Amino acid sequence: MESGYFEAFNRDNVTLVDVINDEPIECITPTGVRTRGKDHDFDVLIYATGFDGVTGAFDRIDIRGPGGVRLKDVWVDGPRTYLGLQPDGFPNLLMVLGPHTARWQHHPRD
Repeated sequence: MESGYFEAFNRDNVTLVDVINDEPIECITPTGVRTRGKDHDFDVLIYATGFDGVTGAFDRIDIRGPGGVRLKDVWVDGPRTYLGLQPDGFPNLLMVLGPHTARWQHHPRD
């Protein structure tokens, strides 16, 4: 539910650091973060913890449709919904704020 992520991520002054596999964090410093063997100075620190804001809440509930079909299995390749409110194949499940709803689209100014 945001726009401009890839444009911001691909800027020259943005760096992705894999602190799990490549450079574990040793400590937070007054000017940034020290990882194994390197200091990273910055203005903003973003912890990307694996949050799944699209289907995560729905995947944690054992939602089953006709014939016992699990919503999690139907959405394995991504969610599919009618108007963002009703998943395909789940006739009695309506989602007030499901995937594909409340999207804000960025329109460049002229």
